[in-house]
Amino acid sequence: MKDKLIALILRFSGANALWDKVDGYKSKIGAGGLMLAGAGLMLAGAAQVLAAYVGCIDHACQISLFQSLMSSESMKLMLEGLVVFKGGLLGLGLAHKAEKAAPSEPAA
Repeated sequence: MKDKLIALILRFSGANALWDKVDGYKSKIGAGGLMLAGAGLMLAGAAQVLAAYVGCIDHACQISLFQSLMSSESMKLMLEGLVVFKGGLLGLGLAHKAEKAAPSEPAA
């Protein structure tokens, strides 16, 4: 009953048509989304570092900032973004590998 209701909702919402149009591109879309999210996380971490740098009044503050950078939350955020971005690259690579391994259709 639940599956029939979900199928009915999908049919009337038009999501089935959209799902069919992106057939063959879902892995690439998902990988692109992961890469975009990772890039956003890295930019957010870099913005935090830049904001802290701009807030420094003198050279001693800047030195202190860069000495503590590796243990800061902003560096953690940038590294998490890098891991997410690399996960997207992995997904893109796996999708490409599966695409190459699939038997090609004969030419008509």
